[in-house]
Amino acid sequence: MNRVLPWEALCAVVEPVYLKLRNGRPPIALEPMLWMYFLAYSFNLPDAALEEAIYESESMHRFVDIDLGRIRVPDETTLRKFQHLLGRSHLGARLFEEVGLHLQAQGVAVISGTMIDATIINVPSSTKNKDKSGAFAPMWATPVNRT
Repeated sequence: MNRVLPWEALCAVVEPVYLKLRNGRPPIALEPMLWMYFLAYSFNLPDAALEEAIYESESMHRFVDIDLGRIRVPDETTLRKFQHLLGRSHLGARLFEEVGLHLQAQGVAVISGTMIDATIINVPSSTKNKDKSGAFAPMWATPVNRT
């Protein structure tokens, strides 16, 4: 995503409404907030899960350019407020529209899907059917009587 998406153009869309420096903690820079927004969308992560994923996944905290030794990861409330800001300003849809147009111009199609985590484990054979009586036989292995 870092190489494909037009981050400067996306930041320009949000910059006019993004929180400016006020009292309290300084805000997180806009670009990492956008990166986190797109990560959450791409991996279908709620705010708390995104915060945890950035701490737990080296590739994710590198993607959002957060050095965990120097920069704090935004908490789930900060992430939620940013998403609400984009929603109230109708910028979320505009960001994805910009991304879609940019990718189309480059001949890239985006499709959605589902990732399934499958784990293969060794399981001891059943002791119930050692004599094979009443054992399961797949349909394709069942002889057909054609008389």
